[in-house]
Amino acid sequence: MIDTAVVNIPFKLNFVAHSLDKNDRAVGIIDLRLCHENGCKVAAGEIVDWVSPGVAEITSLRSCWDSIASSNSSLAFKIFAGSETYFPFVQIKGSINKILQGHNVYGSDNPNLIVSLVQALMLAMPDFSEMLDFSNAELKQLDCTYSAHADNESTSLQIIQACKRVHSGQTQVSKNSHETTNYWGMSGKGQRSSRNKLLKQYLKWFELQHQIKEITAKSEKEPNNEYYQRQLAAMTSPDVQQFAKNALRYEACIMPDMMKRLGIPTHLGDFLDYCENFKGNVIESLWQTAWKDIFDAFGGENMTIYKDSEILEQLMKVHATITPKGNITYSKAKRLHKFYLDMQQYGWDKLKDTISESKFYRDVSDLMEVVPKAQLQNLHGNASNVLPIIRMINIDFSKQLPDGYVEPDCLAVQFHQNRSNFKLHRVA
Repeated sequence: MIDTAVVNIPFKLNFVAHSLDKNDRAVGIIDLRLCHENGCKVAAGEIVDWVSPGVAEITSLRSCWDSIASSNSSLAFKIFAGSETYFPFVQIKGSINKILQGHNVYGSDNPNLIVSLVQALMLAMPDFSEMLDFSNAELKQLDCTYSAHADNESTSLQIIQACKRVHSGQTQVSKNSHETTNYWGMSGKGQRSSRNKLLKQYLKWFELQHQIKEITAKSEKEPNNEYYQRQLAAMTSPDVQQFAKNALRYEACIMPDMMKRLGIPTHLGDFLDYCENFKGNVIESLWQTAWKDIFDAFGGENMTIYKDSEILEQLMKVHATITPKGNITYSKAKRLHKFYLDMQQYGWDKLKDTISESKFYRDVSDLMEVVPKAQLQNLHGNASNVLPIIRMINIDFSKQLPDGYVEPDCLAVQFHQNRSNFKLHRVA
């Protein structure tokens, strides 16, 4: 599936105060006042003087991120006004499948649908679009995503935990990872550490529920907003909810350096021509190339899924103590196992309310020497195996869509058939 795509579109030469730099590359500056006249949001960098109450003389104009709302999701865009080192352009980015169908739990990997980003800008802002040179649009990021499904939530959480120690060569797992997500190619501060790719492994169910919660809150404040209602209808549909359950997502954020290294053009038109002539699925091929080193590393790692009885055995190994007479006692291990069974029966929050906070977290800390915290917070099932991680991650490319899935039309078709509407709105 194609998720987020980022496209840079330069301005037409006649709108730019331009010249050539020392390397004969075109550079220049766009007049942001003209962009503002054609519908773009522009902010003042500095107030020079007050002309009258409420009216100021300003300077240092700058562009802010803005968004275009379709019926299902939104497209973000920003003007990069140019300088002595680069030519001005507009950057547009958005989730292709979210824009076309309201969610990205599953969706199309048809590269031709990327043009929907361009169509959204052209349809929503025709006057501003006249300033842009779409024939020289460049693809700057392409997120390729495929899913595996675990047997249950507990197993999926354990897979995430087991993969935190996996790395390969220069592709290191990020310290920015958390209980339901792992990153490779990102620094601990959340910045990309690779110019080629960023890899993300995460549980889609948790992300989807968070998105639904956010949109629901917005919808409650604006109950007549059809925009939010469409998104909620798409995200809460039975097919979407069912597909998201226990779904482990493997996302590869592909950057231009990687595409160029593979001999793939980044010019949008040339890229689409390349895809048309490619023998096979370009998106699937890019994804496999990006994940290859990590999946090779997965093949050499094992993970253990414990039954209740096995957890007791592990606790007895870790928490056996010696009495003053030199005898081995397992009382602490058995007490912790009882705590584990209580948590399995009552759940994290309810059990926490029944005992002191200090004792609860002390026992949790001791349990975490055997059982990951994420598993404790999401106890389900009693499966047991010691298996290579790679066997727990079954990416079946033939099962990436529910039965009966129909690929969405591009945005222009939806628009002209009155199945989509556009309204420029400001980012809150």
